[in-house]
Amino acid sequence: MPQSQVHGPVKSFKLTLGNRSFGITRGTKEAVPGGRTLTVDTRPGFKTAQDDQGKNY
Repeated sequence: MPQSQVHGPVKSFKLTLGNRSFGITRGTKEAVPGGRTLTVDTRPGFKTAQDDQGKNY
């Protein structure tokens, strides 16, 4: 799972790879708003989570 995409609307999510995990929980607010995409990059040398508008998480 080198790169994963989360397509909104999503209120919360969790990605797990081996013994490491990443996720966002926002309660009633959307973690990824409708019409937006969050790309999580776990390739060697990359550890990023960035939306389609360039916002880093």
